[in-house]
Amino acid sequence: MLIEFSVKNFKSIKNKVTLTMQASADNTISKNIAKIKLPQIDGKKTLYRILKTSVIYGANASGKSNLFKAMDTIRQIIISSNFYHPNQEIPIDNFRLDMKCISQPTEFHFIFVQNNIKYAYQVMLTKKKILEENLYYWPNGRQVKIFERNENNINFGNFNKTKNKETQLRNKIYAEDTAENILFLSMANKVNIQPVKDAFNWFATKLIFMDRIIGIGSDTTRMLVEKVISNQNVLNYLRIADPQIADFILIENDADLDENHPMNAFIRTVILPEIARKENIKIESIGKIVGKAYNEKTRRVGIGENGEKVLVDFDISDESDGTQRYYGLIGPIISSLKKDCTILFDELELRLHPLLSKGIIELFTSEANLKNAQLIITSHNVNLIDSKGLFRRDQIWFTEKNQSSETELYSLDDIIGVRNSMIRSKNYLKGKFGAIPDLNWEHVHE
Repeated sequence: MLIEFSVKNFKSIKNKVTLTMQASADNTISKNIAKIKLPQIDGKKTLYRILKTSVIYGANASGKSNLFKAMDTIRQIIISSNFYHPNQEIPIDNFRLDMKCISQPTEFHFIFVQNNIKYAYQVMLTKKKILEENLYYWPNGRQVKIFERNENNINFGNFNKTKNKETQLRNKIYAEDTAENILFLSMANKVNIQPVKDAFNWFATKLIFMDRIIGIGSDTTRMLVEKVISNQNVLNYLRIADPQIADFILIENDADLDENHPMNAFIRTVILPEIARKENIKIESIGKIVGKAYNEKTRRVGIGENGEKVLVDFDISDESDGTQRYYGLIGPIISSLKKDCTILFDELELRLHPLLSKGIIELFTSEANLKNAQLIITSHNVNLIDSKGLFRRDQIWFTEKNQSSETELYSLDDIIGVRNSMIRSKNYLKGKFGAIPDLNWEHVHE
């Protein structure tokens, strides 16, 4: 689970902003809080109260999406930088409205729980190289250094002394050979350091970013092919949105690919391996899709020539835009609920009925969420604020740009003088919480 995320000097974010999922002392709506017991000194346990859901509001271009892009950008770098070639630029986009920021580093800081142990990972980097990179954890209630990096100098913590000499030497060699544009955390599959592997796996498999534009099928079809989810799982979710859908099937066909065509060769040798690296999918799993074509079909009850009931097939592309997007969300939702994932949805409600998007949020605070998965969304659906029991005040966040066009992030809990009776959408739209557009139409037709 994500406890806290901070970022500095990324896109519209100049100064450090912090999103925390640690619950306040407020005891209302307890179902929205995961109570996690983590190791403490002398074998005792410390109870952490971590929020299962949060929503971020703000005007267009206020920086909501940039907060998510920051998390996804460093996640992608962690997963793929091990494959960077020498001198390849690190894909960082600094704050551009202050010339000093262009030459200054970008900073990311995560605190999260993996395998019931708290971890902290922080990195400072430019487009050219890693300046600092540190990983700590708390296996027994005390902070333990896993590794600390100052440019190309990487030092391991004391826990590493328990390893045999050969393992220590191998880890040392990998550390010394890590290029300046490669994160050491990206070396997790090479070094024999379990806490490094565990931290890497959290970023690779537990932190999921869903863009507002999701193509037909996408992750959901891939999960069906890999047997992560079933046709019945998908049907159950689809029928919530459209009860008239009687069945769902995935049809596999051999794709008509000319192996000698240069574009198909490029796809096999370059594109597919790149997808495998970025999505942390085994190349064997990607191989299940190579040379195959998949048709996602819904089935509805129709009337045959003799008046009998028949099932009529529809391609998923025949369905409404909302149903197509919803289909794209189903796989990640099911997968994240099966595991303790943190899933980020940018504009969850896009093309979805308000009650459907509200229902998805409620899934993550219901008994269906046995693994304490988290859902963090950006939204323009202010009606969610009025939904009783949906969000606590520490779950509602806002982004707003100041006069220097810098994104600022704050929670409703940070605003002094807001009584619970004032937490209404109408008060947000009146500007009492800030983070609304400043509309001035006076000169628009000049």
